[in-house]
Amino acid sequence: MRRILLLSAAGVLLAGTVSAQSVGTTAAPGDQPPPPPAAPCGEWNLASDFRTWPNQENPNPDACGNPGVWHFLYSPTLTRDPASYRLLPQFVPDWDDVYRVWGLNNWRWALGASLPVVGINATGVAQHIYTFDWPAGVINVHPYPSRLGIVGWRAPTSGTVAITGTVRDMDSACGDGLLGTSTMAGPSWRQAQ
Repeated sequence: MRRILLLSAAGVLLAGTVSAQSVGTTAAPGDQPPPPPAAPCGEWNLASDFRTWPNQENPNPDACGNPGVWHFLYSPTLTRDPASYRLLPQFVPDWDDVYRVWGLNNWRWALGASLPVVGINATGVAQHIYTFDWPAGVINVHPYPSRLGIVGWRAPTSGTVAITGTVRDMDSACGDGLLGTSTMAGPSWRQAQ
C-alpha cells in the first residue's frame, strides 16, 4: 500500500524544501507491493521535482518519472481532514495580476484568487513580492484565511523512508506566526524509534 505524507500551512507563508530518502525496502506486514517504479528513485525533493511551465502537472511526478508523487492541494475549511483535500486546479506561471514575474510558478485555488497557493521561484534569482523576499528555488505554501495550502507526497514504492525538511516564515508582516504540520495517512505508517 502506498503511503501519503501531507504537509500543510495555516496562517502565514510557509517555505522550504521537503525531501524523503529511501532508507530500506522492507514492506510492512500486510502491505501489497506497489507496481514497479518508472525508474529507480531513492530520493524525492519537492523543489527539484516541482514541474514548471510548460510542463506543469498536478499531481506532479517525481524526477524519476513516477506519476502522482507530489500533490498540490487545498482544504475547503481549516479542518485538517485529508479526505476533504482537493487538488489546486489553477496553474499560473507569473505569480499574479499585480506582480507579473515570469518564473514564479504556482498552483492556486482559482484564477483571480491568489490564495491558497503552492509555488516555486523558478526565476534563478531572489524576488521581492509584496512584503517578502522569495529566494530562488524555494517552495512557497500560503493558505487563505479559510482554507489550508497543502503539499502531499505519495510514496511511489514500498519501503522505509526518512523524511526531512525545513519550514520558515518568509513574511513576518503577514499573518500571526508560522504553523507547519505533517499528517501521515495509510495503513502502515510507523514512527521510527
